[in-house]
Amino acid sequence: MHRFMSRVGARILFCSFGVVAFSVSLPAHAQQSARRAAGAATIDTVRVKDLGKLKGWRDNALFGTGIVTGLAGTGDSPSNRTTRQSLANVLSQFNLTIAPEAIQSRNVALVMVSASLPTFAREGDTLDVTVSSAGDARSLVGGTLLVTSLKGANGRVYALAQGALSVGGYRYDANGNVVQKNHPTTGSIPNGATVEVGVNANMVDEHQNITFVLAEPDSRPVRGM
Repeated sequence: MHRFMSRVGARILFCSFGVVAFSVSLPAHAQQSARRAAGAATIDTVRVKDLGKLKGWRDNALFGTGIVTGLAGTGDSPSNRTTRQSLANVLSQFNLTIAPEAIQSRNVALVMVSASLPTFAREGDTLDVTVSSAGDARSLVGGTLLVTSLKGANGRVYALAQGALSVGGYRYDANGNVVQKNHPTTGSIPNGATVEVGVNANMVDEHQNITFVLAEPDSRPVRGM
């Protein structure tokens, strides 16, 4: 292995748990030999990205609480104080002061909103959003999510979500009979969130090395790379 690294000018760091930090620079004669070999025979190739990922390359979870409106009487019950308080807080932002006890609507529902922020997301990018009921709503069909802040684990707001829900289930009550398919209390909003703060993932450590983490720790991929 030492002779191999000296010949091709490569620096490889390998750990037992499958982490590799490498930088390779082939000499000119080695590059020519590789091209001739590639032209003489067909070789099955595997992309490096299929073997693992760079350390620090991961999505970031975003979450928030919001309100879905426009439900046809299938929202949270009037006894749900959390929903009434949340709606009263929203109305207060528009100079409408209403006591939570005075709100009796079943057309709204308190929901949890989640999304995944990619590694190199930039301002203005859109994200798919998942919305799920947090109260006792019977269905979110026909609802619209009001503007909701999505925060990361550090408490910082990274995106804003809003829009009409797409629900893949339904629930109907008629004459005491209940007909339900799938989960009507969970929905999604394709491209429903807009990134407000971009992410700048740092893949290079203090020694200017890039660490590659193998999906399945094995020394053979290391030798192949």
